[in-house]
Amino acid sequence: MSIFHLDLRLVTDSAAELRYFFDNPNDYERRELLISDIAELIDIAETDYYVRLPKPAREIGQALYRWLDRDRILTQRLSERPSAVAIATDQRFAHLPWEVLHDGQSFLVQRGVMPIRWTGKKPIVASSAPQNREMNLLFMATSPENVSPILDYESEEARILQTAKHQPLSLVVEESGCLDELRQLVADRADSFDVFHLTGHATVQDGQPRFVTETQIGEAHYASATEIARSLANRVPPMVFLSGCHTGQAGKAGEVKSMAESLLESGALAVLGWGNSVRDTEAAAAAEVLYKTLAEGGTVLQAMGLTYQKLLETGARDWHLLRLYVADRLPESLVTRRNTPGRKRSTIAPVQPQFLNPDETDPKKRIKVPTREEFVGRRRQIQRCLRSLSTTQTDYLGVLIHGMGGLGKSSIASRLCDRLSERVPIVWVGHIDQGSLCHRLKDKLSSELRQVVINPRDELRYRLRDVFEAWSGKPFVFVLDDFEHNLDATAMGYELSATVAAVLKALTWAIVETNAPHRIIITCRYDVESAWIESFYRQPMEAMHGADLEKKCDRLKLTSLGTADLQQEAKQRSGGNPLLLEGLSKRLTEPEPKLEATLEDLKPRVLAQSLATQLEENRSLREMLSWGAVFEIPVPRVAMKIVCGAEFERSLEQSISLGLMEVSPNDEVRVPRILSLMVPAIDEAVYAELAKCLYQQWWEEADTSTEEQQIEIHRFALLGKVEAIAAKIASVLANRWNNSARYREAEAISQATLNITDSYLIWHELARSKHYTDVSQAILCYEQASKKSPTGELDKTDQREKAAINHNLAILKADQGYTAEAIVLYDQLIVLWEQIGDMQSKAATLHQKGILKANQGHTAEAFALYIQSLLLDKQIGNIRGRAATLPMVAQLLAEEGRFEPAIKYLQESIAILKRISSPDAQTVERILAHVVQMQNQA
Repeated sequence: MSIFHLDLRLVTDSAAELRYFFDNPNDYERRELLISDIAELIDIAETDYYVRLPKPAREIGQALYRWLDRDRILTQRLSERPSAVAIATDQRFAHLPWEVLHDGQSFLVQRGVMPIRWTGKKPIVASSAPQNREMNLLFMATSPENVSPILDYESEEARILQTAKHQPLSLVVEESGCLDELRQLVADRADSFDVFHLTGHATVQDGQPRFVTETQIGEAHYASATEIARSLANRVPPMVFLSGCHTGQAGKAGEVKSMAESLLESGALAVLGWGNSVRDTEAAAAAEVLYKTLAEGGTVLQAMGLTYQKLLETGARDWHLLRLYVADRLPESLVTRRNTPGRKRSTIAPVQPQFLNPDETDPKKRIKVPTREEFVGRRRQIQRCLRSLSTTQTDYLGVLIHGMGGLGKSSIASRLCDRLSERVPIVWVGHIDQGSLCHRLKDKLSSELRQVVINPRDELRYRLRDVFEAWSGKPFVFVLDDFEHNLDATAMGYELSATVAAVLKALTWAIVETNAPHRIIITCRYDVESAWIESFYRQPMEAMHGADLEKKCDRLKLTSLGTADLQQEAKQRSGGNPLLLEGLSKRLTEPEPKLEATLEDLKPRVLAQSLATQLEENRSLREMLSWGAVFEIPVPRVAMKIVCGAEFERSLEQSISLGLMEVSPNDEVRVPRILSLMVPAIDEAVYAELAKCLYQQWWEEADTSTEEQQIEIHRFALLGKVEAIAAKIASVLANRWNNSARYREAEAISQATLNITDSYLIWHELARSKHYTDVSQAILCYEQASKKSPTGELDKTDQREKAAINHNLAILKADQGYTAEAIVLYDQLIVLWEQIGDMQSKAATLHQKGILKANQGHTAEAFALYIQSLLLDKQIGNIRGRAATLPMVAQLLAEEGRFEPAIKYLQESIAILKRISSPDAQTVERILAHVVQMQNQA
């Protein structure tokens, strides 16, 4: 690893000193540079670069390069092919965007030279101590409520989860966004992490960089780098990725260090950060490529190079905002490559079972709950409950967590007790009476107070008052689990039995009377209507979906059980209910798993028979829920109202109170799948109205939308035959799935969409989905896409789409032996690239056409096309394209006996490929050996 160091310091108000060297700081050369030469660039850094006015990054990069390249010192040193340029700056220079350095032909990152922001006092040296095991990645996302912009951390989390499925890495997700919880998670693990991925926002507060994390109750906490390091038990992983806005941007024009720099001082070896606000999709794409490369044993610089390359290829607006900070040691590879002898797989230590009521002596009455490591999701529900249980935040006496069985109410209660470590939990399950309350409370009291609480001569409320007044220990949190056993059924729902009401009324009265800090947590299948419960925060529950459901499946190792079809069936039948999913997953290993029968066996644990009977007898409620069952996921209430009509307003609250309607943290609602209701016939016009409503709510008016929301929009657009919406959403989804090798899904959605619209975009995605599985069908689909594509004056989007169709079709035609047709398509494509102004793609097309001409034996034409491609690549600085074309020219020359220039071209290609760490270098080396052999035999 060769690193060229540039040390740039302000010496006077008008001049800077540039010292440069490779590995010996004492053997440096120096130049004096005038500030006036880039004064304008410094002044506009806050506007042109950070606010994204239309000045191109290329233009800024060339200006910076020319300033540093006085006497062509930079150009000369880059000819020695370093892996990176380490740039140390102070004050005003720290604010400049060194990542866009451009030599007039290409950005340095395109040449395989990575810019590093060097913050140490010593030259950077390689830290080569890769772990001989799979990579351990710790992920934590922070997105406090009421902090804008709202971070779509779940999409990034889902993308990394998807990457982890296909890579040899162990992913651990911290669920809360809170540093206290992070500290506990790290403390509970014996092994170390290789990468810490922290997603969120950074800012400057009181003159210091801060990362916006979450408190226990979801409010913003502005954490320093020191706090973050302490939360990691001062075992900061060698690499930290701060995937959030402004994490790599220095404040006050460079006078205040960035959060990334501050973390280096706290022990990290390499820190990645973003220079400004970036699109969530680009942040997620960068993380996906980065971790794939690192997990495979690639070096940090290789991973950075491939990440920049991917962002540039996909037209990412903010690629240059990704910054790498290093002090004096740069990790090469974090882990060894997969086939290294003795390489260990990541192992998860066995987890001891945890119970909500561990003091219960009867094992049958213990309520098993997930441990801290096993717990998944429910962030907002927990935060809102914690906020409501805080004696300083609200006047609530407790929380009522209600919803259908199996959704994890007891699990949330357990996690709340974990978070409320300053309180003493008193737990009982099921029926409550005065005797059981006093019995459980006395076990926590001193001998004197025990006599007070069991004294039968005083009323319960006075005994509790006296105990609370005298108690000087930790406050209590009373946990009443499975509270539905204390309710009586009524015509409209459930109400509290009189004896239990008296007990709870006494308990709440005593807390209020003494102003005691004790609080109450109730878990119940149903909402409770009672005067005393008005002082409780009500937290409804919902089934899991999106990233949380994927994490739950990952915890259950669902993908390793049964067939893919059975796994999908288990997910669908569970409806996202964790208890049902767990039960169904246990059956997947059986030779002939009967999931429907298993679901019926589990149903009583989720839906009480008494409630099922009540639902059967309440016609209006059943009809409203039947209409609402048309939705697969939680939807805005306005959408539910469209299909349910007037009955919706009348029956909604009743259905929520009975646990027959799930409510998400953003107040969207869904009918549980376990109810198995038959959806009535719905008019096409209603489906169309639903599609337009959801499209407006989730696409036009929302900052982001999830994949499952897009699928739901598309489903209704198909049912309502809303062609424009169906085509728009299908093209987005199919494109994403094709790019992620999810071809079956892309094919299915394309086929379905073509039933109502003949969009050329959908034909193109269908062709792409069949490209590797059914070539003849793919060709037909590409031809349909080309035939139906717009003509005349086209905007750049349509031009690019048309070019992509021609490109893909030409490749397939050539592969099938239709060379003449492929050449015609390439000729059309060359014209399109010229119209678009994409010279890199034009060069690639010339290269492809040259291959066809060479295969036809038209050597002179092939040679001319290759030379045109090489000249274009040289003109635009596309060294990767040049490295691919040089061997083609060399082989033609060798066939003519012109061995010297052929060898020269091959050596140039090998040098480029090695510089950019391409495995193709070995292939070209074999070609070179063959040419040398030909020369020796000539």
